[in-house]
Amino acid sequence: MADSINGYTEENSTAPAGELNVSIPITAGGFGVPSDAGSSKPGEEELNYSFDYDVEYLDEERVFDTLELSGSSVDPLTEAGPSKPPKRQKKNKFGNQSLSTEFDELSSTSKNDEYRFEATVFEKKFKNQKSFERCGDVLVSGNSAEAVLEKIWQYCSKFIDRGVVFPDASENTGELKWDNPPTYEDRDKFMLFLDKVSKRSTPPSKVDGHTLQNWQTKDVTVMLYKYSDAVSTLHKWNQVESQLLRSQTTDRAGAESISSLNQVKEDLKKRHGRYLSADDVSWGCWANWICSKPMNMRDELTQQTPPQHVVGLFSTVPVHSDVLLEKAKLDFQVASTVNKAYVKVLQDLNDGHRQLLNIASVMGQRITMLQEKQTEFENMLTAMNSSVSVRENRFSVELAQSVTDCIDVDHL
Repeated sequence: MADSINGYTEENSTAPAGELNVSIPITAGGFGVPSDAGSSKPGEEELNYSFDYDVEYLDEERVFDTLELSGSSVDPLTEAGPSKPPKRQKKNKFGNQSLSTEFDELSSTSKNDEYRFEATVFEKKFKNQKSFERCGDVLVSGNSAEAVLEKIWQYCSKFIDRGVVFPDASENTGELKWDNPPTYEDRDKFMLFLDKVSKRSTPPSKVDGHTLQNWQTKDVTVMLYKYSDAVSTLHKWNQVESQLLRSQTTDRAGAESISSLNQVKEDLKKRHGRYLSADDVSWGCWANWICSKPMNMRDELTQQTPPQHVVGLFSTVPVHSDVLLEKAKLDFQVASTVNKAYVKVLQDLNDGHRQLLNIASVMGQRITMLQEKQTEFENMLTAMNSSVSVRENRFSVELAQSVTDCIDVDHL
């Protein structure tokens, strides 16, 4: 089976029936021209175009909001506002529209480090998936290739899940199992680096200092496999979704069965009933929200506090002295959940307030400039008025001297 990643494929794969693979070597001169043998590095693979399944599977829980400000004219009012970090324009896979993205820079990044790595991170549900989800942009640095890779893994590990173990051909059960939680040593199963210039893919274990130096001037993409590269095809992804992620007890409409929903509700009451009090329908709303999530997330969600949209339906109940500390911790967790909802609102208000202050400052500067111009024009008009006033000249003086008084003979 060819391992295709948006035009990147591994050479040592074979195409199954119904799939067309076309290998095209790409060089600086164009298509079909052999490249130098010494230009490729160990662990890197050549471009192979594969016409495979095209399935779009987007996670509705993760939403990435992108704010793009643009203007055709340059004006101090439009330029006023809080300073923002530098942005770079990324080309969207699904069109020519550019995405204005900000880097998620780790706190340990330093400009004095020897290696700096920046890339866009994408995520796939299975390896041959054509349409994938963007996770963000990452900028890390370090004094060694291993340090850079550890920081990249630290950022990317929050987007991946556990790996999947498929049964061998000798096993007759055909049941899938979850692998152990992923660690840094398992990075090759969940991560792959794609160089868009040379059209080559490189696993993390093959990345060294020379590779990082070459990537500093290139556009690099980090591709993540949410459930490891073992889930390579659409068929395997359907198996994972049906056996591990989707509940086996559903009704005809595909919703969670009443018996399964009641079981989750009883588990919630047993675990949190000592601290929380609510009507049965409120516990049902909480259980229904948990049942809407994948199977591998339900145990963890059952142990957590109520989500924000239903926390108002619950109230704390009196408890004995032996559990007062545990109740206080739960109250703090619930209060923290509610308080975190105001962080984004306060940040937006703060940014808007600073932008209004900058706009008011620009308006004050404009008013001062107009006042200075008005004063200059007033002085200029006064000078022009004094230069054109009526004055005696030599001709008018001679004319006045030639006029003499005559004797009035008419009124004698």
